Amino acid sequence: MLKPGERARPLLLSLCRNSQGAVGGSGPPSLQLFQSNDESDDDKAKHPLFKLQRYNGSTSLETFLLQFKYLATYLQWKESDRFFHMCASLEGPASYVLWELPEHGAKTGDLECLLQARFGTKLQAESFKATLRSRRRGKDEPLQDLYVDISRLVQLAHPNEGESLTKYVGVESFVNALNDRELEYEILKFKPADLEEAVNHAVRLEALGDRTGGVTKAALALCLLCLTTSQRRTAMLTS
Repeated sequence: MLKPGERARPLLLSLCRNSQGAVGGSGPPSLQLFQSNDESDDDKAKHPLFKLQRYNGSTSLETFLLQFKYLATYLQWKESDRFFHMCASLEGPASYVLWELPEHGAKTGDLECLLQARFGTKLQAESFKATLRSRRRGKDEPLQDLYVDISRLVQLAHPNEGESLTKYVGVESFVNALNDRELEYEILKFKPADLEEAVNHAVRLEALGDRTGGVTKAALALCLLCLTTSQRRTAMLTS
């Protein structure tokens, strides 16, 4: 037998699974489409629909909540609009928190608290730290892609740490992930102040290393930076 107030919850779950958009007919099931309620028909025709990605618990909760916050503010949603749109944005494991809402008077803040308790970055920080420690550059993986992933993992693994610590962790993690002892040594010798300096220096070393026969000559590449143009040509021809 259903408990009092449970009749409404299957409706929320159904809304979460089936919602495809508020405007413009059916759309991709992973998106919700919205337009501002206070715009005239002419204005609506000029502006594209807003797309709110649905959340299933496998991606960053903080990113989803920020996107939702900005969209709700721009569209001037009331509290009831925020609550029901957030309910409709959930799917998969994330939608199960709807069963834990209060029977009466549930608000957006209640839903956010449940999501934070289940999927918040703070509770998953240790998992992200382990992923960061084991991250290694794949074969032929561009340095830029490695940099983006390391930067993402550092923010997820240390969400409340100071800037000095995250800079240190970022450089250390990037260098360890290179999986190239000689390149790691050259970057550490350069003493980069942050992750951006480390990746920029790595890119320069690899580019010069390729022209001199491979990244195994990264030390020569570093020396070439200090030579004149004519000296650099002579060194590259005799290497």
